[in-house]
Amino acid sequence: MLTKQEKKFMQIEELQKLLEDHDFYYVYSDDGRVYDKGKASQAKIDVLIEDIGSEGKKMYQQFLLMQ
Repeated sequence: MLTKQEKKFMQIEELQKLLEDHDFYYVYSDDGRVYDKGKASQAKIDVLIEDIGSEGKKMYQQFLLMQ
């Protein structure tokens, strides 16, 4: 059984990986497959951010600034 801290740590690691692999410009794609993949990735990111809380929001904002 994972503690809350361990679960949060694992979620942060997963969010980090998703953000590194995410195509932030998927909305501009003419290819429907690229758009669908980007939209699904964004949905996963949004769920993790919601679960993690303010720390997740900060990570997301930092990645946006690097784009």
